[in-house]
Amino acid sequence: MKILFRTICVIALIVLLTACGGKSTPVATEPPATATDMPMDMDMSPTATEAPTATKMPVEAASADPFELSVAQFVMDSAGFHEIATALSETQTIDPEYFSTVSSVSKVLSETTWPSDLNEQAQAFIESLGTIAAALEADDTAEAVTLSETVHDAQHELSHEIEHWLADSVNMGEVNPFNISVAQQFMDSAGFHEMATALSETQTIDPEYFSTVTGVQNILSHTTWPAELNDQARSFIETLTSFASALEADNAAEAVTLSETVHDAQHELSHEIEHWLGDAPKSETEASGFDLSVAQYFMDSAGFHEMATALGETQTIDPEYFSTVTGVQTVLSQVVWPSDLKEQAQAFIESLSAFSTALETDNIADAVELSETVHDAQHDFSHSIEHWLESNAH
Repeated sequence: MKILFRTICVIALIVLLTACGGKSTPVATEPPATATDMPMDMDMSPTATEAPTATKMPVEAASADPFELSVAQFVMDSAGFHEIATALSETQTIDPEYFSTVSSVSKVLSETTWPSDLNEQAQAFIESLGTIAAALEADDTAEAVTLSETVHDAQHELSHEIEHWLADSVNMGEVNPFNISVAQQFMDSAGFHEMATALSETQTIDPEYFSTVTGVQNILSHTTWPAELNDQARSFIETLTSFASALEADNAAEAVTLSETVHDAQHELSHEIEHWLGDAPKSETEASGFDLSVAQYFMDSAGFHEMATALGETQTIDPEYFSTVTGVQTVLSQVVWPSDLKEQAQAFIESLSAFSTALETDNIADAVELSETVHDAQHDFSHSIEHWLESNAH
């Protein structure tokens, strides 16, 4: 019986193995976890052999802000790299202003978050700015002349790529009072009044007008406007587009007419922005390196040294001083300052306010004294911003 039983068992086992294709069947386990069953902290990133999905966006591309890039482009394009290269080649002399110009542009570009497809080119350009800055600081004229051509060519190429990227971009984020103040400052300092006057008197189009108008238009087009300013801002942008077309076509008659329209509309929009900023709540975001670099750019390029010198020598107030001082004050007032810069920032803003009051009331004695105070404070504060940016470099 035992032999018969063993024989039956063997036969049954052979039949079972044959039915399973000769493979052993694993013991049933719990089904694999679905995506929703996975622990939230599980690493779901692809392995080295797995390709990322088509929807996976690089960090740079996902966080790049069209407004930042439009500002970076304008700062870069208006620096005068062509003029610097030409002057260096012709005079073989380094103007001290070249170093501060290159450094200011480099700081803004270094704090800009670049999209992935522009990042490598942008970083290479920033490195070239660092190299020419070193040559300028060392008073190495031969090296500065060679590098100025490299910088000029690279600036054109990067600007061209930014232009393409911005054409396909969509504005990001919510309305930001700092961005609005920056847009206003670029718009108000573009020189539309001087442009209209010169066009009317000379009937001649300066090639610089086109780049200035398109630069301002670009920034305003990539600004997220509050609902109460949006229609007026869009109308002004359209007017700038028409003006730019007339300038590009060398249509002097049309350019003269549109320059007056642009000048008037700029004043009206700036006035409305001023009212809006006065009532706008302070941004609750954290301190931004980009915002601080732009604030520093406006502060350092305002010409406070030249202003103090001219006031002391001439005892006369140029009407442009007031708009320059209040413009910088407005931008700095909208910055979210880090805690270790806040006290110094507020003190400087207060000194700008006192200076603008003296200028507005034509109080020359106070204006002369406060111009020196502002100039000294600007140097100290800019130095502090620079240290903060270096310590918090991204």
